[in-house]
Amino acid sequence: MDPLRDHGHEVTSVAFSHDSRHIVSGSNDHIVRVWDVYIAQSVMDPLKGHDHHVNSVAFSPDGRHIVSGSVDKTIRVWDAQTGQNVMDPLKGHDDYVISVALSHDGRNIVSGSNDKTVRVWNAQTGQSVLGPLKGHDSWITSVTFSPDGRHIISGSGDQTIRVWDAQTGQSVMDPIKGHDNWVTSVAFSPDGRQIVSGSLDKTVRVWDVQTGQSVMDPLKGGNCGVTSVAFSPDGRHIISGSYYDKTIIVWNALTGQNVMDPLKGHSNTVTSVAFSPDGKYIVSGSYDKTVRVWDAQTDQAIMDAFSASCLSTCCTSTIPLVSPILPILSEGGNNIDMSGSYKTFYCCPYDISYIKSCHFDDNWVKLEDDSYLLWVPDQNKSGLFWPRTTAVIGCTPTSLQFKNFVHGINWSQCFSS
Repeated sequence: MDPLRDHGHEVTSVAFSHDSRHIVSGSNDHIVRVWDVYIAQSVMDPLKGHDHHVNSVAFSPDGRHIVSGSVDKTIRVWDAQTGQNVMDPLKGHDDYVISVALSHDGRNIVSGSNDKTVRVWNAQTGQSVLGPLKGHDSWITSVTFSPDGRHIISGSGDQTIRVWDAQTGQSVMDPIKGHDNWVTSVAFSPDGRQIVSGSLDKTVRVWDVQTGQSVMDPLKGGNCGVTSVAFSPDGRHIISGSYYDKTIIVWNALTGQNVMDPLKGHSNTVTSVAFSPDGKYIVSGSYDKTVRVWDAQTDQAIMDAFSASCLSTCCTSTIPLVSPILPILSEGGNNIDMSGSYKTFYCCPYDISYIKSCHFDDNWVKLEDDSYLLWVPDQNKSGLFWPRTTAVIGCTPTSLQFKNFVHGINWSQCFSS
């Protein structure tokens, strides 16, 4: 088994296994990887076979297989235990495969492509069983099956969502319109009655499947495009990942209100988000080349996962840290010698309420008013734990620990008389 190593390029897609134990990730490094959620390690060698970027990955409902779609215009089906291909690559699309998903009974695979079509494949034989479904005027960005398998939805660069009959391939209603830019992601609610969509128009929208009408005002959580959306397994929450603010937002699916502060930690665009089937975790992939796992429980204080002044590496880390910008008291109460670089300091907890409003700007952790708090070295910034982060995969995990921490005019307390 390969030791934990990061993807060499941007992570484009992530998904949970049916038992919530494993995560699959696809990347622009042409590779698919499988991780154990609890130990944050790879469980097998990288799955290699694609000749270009991997755009989309999915687990089969029984957890036995993994499906991936690629810029190389193919779809591959892998054995989730051995990592071997179980059949020849599925070919038929004339351009990039952008999105793949499996039906809930595991019998069929649906794919969407840059060739503006949707196709359906037999997951056992690899044979095309439906399509190409044509109707979109631009590339297909996202596809998925309804929970009962009767319908397929597709989102597109033409700013619309289409609902297809999964048996006949016919559109079952007029295109769903409302977004003002590319539709980047679509998903069904667990009961199949609603569709959630995300768009580069900076909104998340929820639609009635029967009528195609919006069921609430657009959800607006930031001044940047939405890249990925998903419903929670109980249908009570929606999550969305975003481009430039690099966060994940959790919404109440009934009211459209935020249910917690945005999940921060990624240092680049969030490309993909998903709930674990047990509803306990959220997984996200990013252009920062990492996969993060988050606590999805909304009844826990957001500070619980962030009890951390000095930078300290987790026990799995072998890379030392550059010392913080200014002196911080050691456990003995004496000054820490700041002259030597690459030291690791450990400090005891200190509750700082304003830390949850901090944000990351390049290598700096900043306060809400953009004042500087501390600087994080390059080798640690991708792996920095933020509130609710439970695991960071593909980098050096790094936590912030606050002990005897002083800030602003109180920095003079760092120096002994």
